[in-house]
Amino acid sequence: RSRGVGSGRDRLERRVAGHMDFFDIIGEHSAMAEAKRLAQQSASSKIPVWIQGGAGTEKELFARVIHGASRRSGKPFVTVNCQLLSAAMAEAVLFGQEKLPSGQAHFMPGKLPEADQGTLLLEEPQHLPPEAQQRLLEFMETGSVVSPDTGQKMKADVRILCAVTGAPGGSDPSGMLHHALRSRLQSVLIALPPLAQRREDIPALAEHCIAMYSA
Repeated sequence: RSRGVGSGRDRLERRVAGHMDFFDIIGEHSAMAEAKRLAQQSASSKIPVWIQGGAGTEKELFARVIHGASRRSGKPFVTVNCQLLSAAMAEAVLFGQEKLPSGQAHFMPGKLPEADQGTLLLEEPQHLPPEAQQRLLEFMETGSVVSPDTGQKMKADVRILCAVTGAPGGSDPSGMLHHALRSRLQSVLIALPPLAQRREDIPALAEHCIAMYSA
């Protein structure tokens, strides 16, 4: 029991510190092993990674592990759920905003500047409105973007990861993305299998959950 409590507490501390590693991913099924191999292979680079799987397949965990195993470990790890953003607010949330359309001061720093030197995880990026998609593509191509309300150029060094809900091999949830943006975001594709397809991993996952909740 003491080892389980310690490992669970250590894992929580690594998550908070942004230092999660591949041993934090539970599962030895061949599809999980391939997903971990791709994640580990891509961790040292800056290329975007598209992580796709059904609900509960630990997409965010994979993103945190890629970040923790990279040179950006310990730097900001920022998440944005694009499905929750209204069309009016998407650009302001991502890129920042100096003032309201009425001209009133209303500073919002933006998630991309917040993630400078670190990693930005976009959850369900296919829900971004077309204008925000175009500006995101501009940022990915140039490393900078012009603020629409001030005209100032914003620069940031950000690695972008995506977490997308959808069964690998099923309907393509990326169909709502501009083709050029989709191509860039899907530089590396990691497909996460549902637990129903890797039943042999259940005992290890159960043991891990006991240790985590004990901690």
